[in-house]
Amino acid sequence: MKQTSKGFAGAKWIIALILFGAVACGGFSLWQKWSAPAIDLRNSPRCRVQRGDLVVSVLQAGELEAKRNVIMRNDMERETKIINIVEDGGMVRKGDLLIELDSRDLQDNLLTAKADFSQQQAELLRSQKEVEIADQKFSTDKQTAELEVQIAKLELQKYMEAEYNQIGKKAEQAIMLAEKELKQAEEKYRWSVKLVEKGYASRQELDANKLEVDRRDIDLKNSQADLKILKEYTYLKESSTLKNKLTQAETTLSGLQEIYAAQHARDLANLEASKSKLEASRLRLKQIELMIAKSKIYADFEGLVFYPIPDRHDRVMIEKGASVYPRQTLLQFPDLSSWNIKTSVPESIIERVRPGQKAIVSIDALPGTLIDAVVQKIALAPDRSRWESTGKSYQVDLDIPTTPTAKLKPGMSAMVEIITTELHDTLYAPIQAVTGEAGKQIVYLITGQNSFKKVQVVAGQNNDEYIQILSGLKEGQELLLYAPPIAEKRTGIQDRPLDKRREQEKNGATGGRE
Repeated sequence: MKQTSKGFAGAKWIIALILFGAVACGGFSLWQKWSAPAIDLRNSPRCRVQRGDLVVSVLQAGELEAKRNVIMRNDMERETKIINIVEDGGMVRKGDLLIELDSRDLQDNLLTAKADFSQQQAELLRSQKEVEIADQKFSTDKQTAELEVQIAKLELQKYMEAEYNQIGKKAEQAIMLAEKELKQAEEKYRWSVKLVEKGYASRQELDANKLEVDRRDIDLKNSQADLKILKEYTYLKESSTLKNKLTQAETTLSGLQEIYAAQHARDLANLEASKSKLEASRLRLKQIELMIAKSKIYADFEGLVFYPIPDRHDRVMIEKGASVYPRQTLLQFPDLSSWNIKTSVPESIIERVRPGQKAIVSIDALPGTLIDAVVQKIALAPDRSRWESTGKSYQVDLDIPTTPTAKLKPGMSAMVEIITTELHDTLYAPIQAVTGEAGKQIVYLITGQNSFKKVQVVAGQNNDEYIQILSGLKEGQELLLYAPPIAEKRTGIQDRPLDKRREQEKNGATGGRE
């Protein structure tokens, strides 16, 4: 039993060991299946963690433009057609005809405007003559009316101060004389009565003296009646008549002045209206002549002229026979001695770009030509014309401090590489080797001939090719270049201006550098 028990215990131990081995082998096989690389490391692209200087840059397409441009526009202030125009990029000399716009209908308008101007000139002369005639007539009529007033005043004054007093005195003198004559006649009659009583005079002489007394009495009464009529009737009549005559003369003068004032105001209004119409006609004529003059644009410079680069929303092409709208740019005369570059930087990386940063520019049409530039201005708001599905972008203007020797033209396409940061003595790896996972930055570190592991790293700044490694890796460690494309570089990497510059400096070539 004891041996049997021991034998049985030994058997159980052997069986357990066999089962453990089977489980271990199965587990190892399963672990190998789970932990084995998903790719064949022998054919997978690799990279190494490097230490050195890393230039962080922003690479964007750009466009060349002259700093200063002479702009030639359609100044005719209306839509018209191009009759003739110089060729795009043509060389012109001072005095050459650059553009001729259609002005045939303006020639007809010019004839009408000239006729209207002449008519308005005649109307102004007529209005001026009417004012002069009215002034002369008023002056004459006024003098006559003033004379009538003066005469009426003199006649009234003469009657009141001279004639009336003189007539009154004559009437009073006639009464005095009649009274004396009556008294003498009465005295003579009384003597005649005494003489007749004494027989010294005849009866006939007495009757004659009596008749003389009656006659003198009648004369006295008539003189007294004349004085009464003069004071109570004639004076009132004559003075009223003369005063009324003076009033009428003054009223005539006042009415004449009022009529003249009203007429003169109308004449002046007509005169001013004629002047305004003439001025309007003159301005219209001048405007038409100016528009006709603006229909032909001549060069006041010597150099190259270019058609404007059309906006994507502008469907009007600059060509012979095309209709152009008012103030539309027709030609540009760029100052070829100084240049700018404009580009657009995506919203996601615009904070990297600052004024004063250096840049290197390559011109697509001029291979080998590299130009130094400096960031000058960054737009405060996104460029609305570039709000596309890829996101917003900001316009960035770069200044070219020196004058390039290459034959540049406005609108040439360029590749702009703005150097945002220069990192010295730092670790870096290809940007494809770093991936994101659950908010962490991960690389795949090769640990053996056919094994790798995930390692969390802290990454810093990056350009389009490399990314800075702040912690998690060491220089020389080998990583999987896990992100596609696998076999070849990305399109355009070999054409980066900075790489070209480095290659030129390495080879000692400076012929293409500006």
